[in-house]
Amino acid sequence: MDKLQEIFAGLSKKEDRKYNKYVIIFAVIGIAAVAGLIIYAVWRFMQPEYLDGYDDEDEDDEDDDTE
Repeated sequence: MDKLQEIFAGLSKKEDRKYNKYVIIFAVIGIAAVAGLIIYAVWRFMQPEYLDGYDDEDEDDEDDDTE
């Protein structure tokens, strides 16, 4: 009976190693994804807004010249 318990204990340890391996892989992927999202959010926040300085009146003047 002790022999069977040792065998099953060894199997569960191997399964735990596999499980831990996958958990670590998914954790690294998750951390990389979160870091990418944070970097993108900071970049979008720090990017200057070029549309605020755009003047719509310039286009209207060009249309007036064709009349």
